[in-house]
Amino acid sequence: MRKEKLFTILAILTTLTFFTTALTCTFCGINPPETAISEESAEIEAESKKETEQTTSKETKEEIAEETAEETFEEETAEESETTAEESTSESIEEHEVAPSEEISIFPDADLSGLVSETGTVRPASSMGNQIVFGDSDEGDSAKGYLSFNIRELHGKTVQDAEINFSELEKINNPEFAAYIDVKAFNYGNTLDSDDFAFGGVSLARIPTSSTHYTISGDTLKNELQKILNSSETDYFQIKLGLSSKTNNDGMADLFGFSLGAAKLYISYID
Repeated sequence: MRKEKLFTILAILTTLTFFTTALTCTFCGINPPETAISEESAEIEAESKKETEQTTSKETKEEIAEETAEETFEEETAEESETTAEESTSESIEEHEVAPSEEISIFPDADLSGLVSETGTVRPASSMGNQIVFGDSDEGDSAKGYLSFNIRELHGKTVQDAEINFSELEKINNPEFAAYIDVKAFNYGNTLDSDDFAFGGVSLARIPTSSTHYTISGDTLKNELQKILNSSETDYFQIKLGLSSKTNNDGMADLFGFSLGAAKLYISYID
């Protein structure tokens, strides 16, 4: 009986020893492979991460290089464009550069300026104290005033601008019976005579008789001046002044008058 118990205890110990060894071997067979796999995965992940970082770094560097190249190209292009624009502007200015104009003011010639009446009376301004008068007489006859400007030195020039300035128009009695003073370009030559009273000429302006000063300008004046400058037949630009109505028959001389110094021809020109 005792032997049987001993045998039973030995059998139990043997059995326990077997299961303990098997369990230990089971864990030994399972755990090592898991550890190896984990380490291998870590190595793979590390290498992948390193490659990713290297790739990313390379791509980043390439992008930065490309952006820098693009910015440099844009800056160089902008600088070239500015330089080209400046050169183009400079060339444009040089191509369209115009010589500066010159200016001159001319007063009437006293010997070739004066008065011619309807009845044939001729009076140079030099015989009237360098004065010009025009209007009607006590008898109701009409008289016209004439001005001659010597422009000899401007032959061959090109007129840029022109004006005739009347700074002081004086009134004697009632010349305002007429509506306006008729001013015409009228070439009467190197002498003033009775035939110059005749009608004719190119209208430059109509000055209201209410005016005491007036400036004539415009293309018609410039064109008439240019005709004289282009011609070799005369050295004078000449005009005549008369009232728009002949007389008011009031038995008085109704006149406009001014000194030669109050009438001035201004010309701006280029060669």
